[in-house]
Amino acid sequence: VVNIEFDAIDIANNKTAYILNNGKWGIFNFEDRNWLLPTEYDAIHDVIDYGFDYWHFSERKHYSYYNRFLRADSLLSLYQYIFLIEKNGIYGLYDMITKQMIAPLNYDEIIFDFYYFAMKKDNLWGVLFGITPSDTIWNTNSITPRFSRVRSDKFINYVLVSYPNNDKLYYLNREGNVHEKIPDK
Repeated sequence: VVNIEFDAIDIANNKTAYILNNGKWGIFNFEDRNWLLPTEYDAIHDVIDYGFDYWHFSERKHYSYYNRFLRADSLLSLYQYIFLIEKNGIYGLYDMITKQMIAPLNYDEIIFDFYYFAMKKDNLWGVLFGITPSDTIWNTNSITPRFSRVRSDKFINYVLVSYPNNDKLYYLNREGNVHEKIPDK
């Protein structure tokens, strides 16, 4: 038996719950009775749902909390176990399957846009792709913020990027390589 103290709880699924204790959030895994994330974060957001309802026990009040930083444009299985975490106004990404941070708690903003994450730090952007749209292997080659602009393109394997002091758009692929045009197959 594990004794857990909390002010509020939101059952995420039959294995995990968001736990609020003393104003800080964590994620508890019922299956192995361990903390996936300790209760030390200002907010934890499920990327797919990007919000949740919870009951605050000590205040006897119901709250709805929705994140203003994420847009959930897709229900791809790749992202259903990814959580945006916030601590002191800084953001990171946690993968519940691997039980590891896939983007360190280091970014000013993180945006989910269909098949990639864009991470902003000091007005520059980095990009995090899954290796393929259906797996949970993350390619961190292009996560370091170095682009002045990042935007979606119609090609699922590329994101349009530009460098500081250069308005030209380039194609960034899933492996982290930048091309002037999409390479011929």
